[in-house]
Amino acid sequence: MSHHPEVPEIRSFVELFSQAAKDRNHQKLKTVYDNWSKVTEKYFKQSEWPTAKAMSSLADDPVFVMLYKEFYFRHLFSKLYSFVTLEQRFESWENYSNIFKHFLESPSPLPLPNVWIWDMIDEFIYQFQDYCHYRYIAKIKSKSEEEIDQIKEHTNVWKLETVLIYLNSLVKNGSKDGAHDVLKMLGYFSTCLLYTSDAADDLLCV
Repeated sequence: MSHHPEVPEIRSFVELFSQAAKDRNHQKLKTVYDNWSKVTEKYFKQSEWPTAKAMSSLADDPVFVMLYKEFYFRHLFSKLYSFVTLEQRFESWENYSNIFKHFLESPSPLPLPNVWIWDMIDEFIYQFQDYCHYRYIAKIKSKSEEEIDQIKEHTNVWKLETVLIYLNSLVKNGSKDGAHDVLKMLGYFSTCLLYTSDAADDLLCV
């Protein structure tokens, strides 16, 4: 069972996270990332974090919400994989789309620390590969008609071409003169993962 967001330590973490996102403060964001695993280990080792909706009473800044959701889904896939639903896979895809649009379109993108950027791109590719596997299993094993219909209706979700568009856009925009530092690192890490043999194999899973 998930802990309530009103637990003082959880509340403090979320408030720091939200303020760091609003302030675009690199050092505070680094502290948030360092503390996330500690709070997770203490309170959410075997349960999910509260949803972004449950946290809305504490923070509802759009940039905070999409980054919090990235934490939320990453934790689900890492610690509670057997409970991840098809709908959550769809929601995570939508959230990554919003994150990349922010970094590609915002004149002042959030200055995330490098380790956060790397882990986020790595998780994006992992969830893409996982969805490919999930979709393949759905074809050869018995699934409910409703679930199969949902997969067929969401053909643009975790689509190889779109995944490559995002990664290549990050590489292209990150290499431009005057690119923001965080965009440079997003582009650099995307290049590393695109040209790593294991990642390349994952991207050819469909």
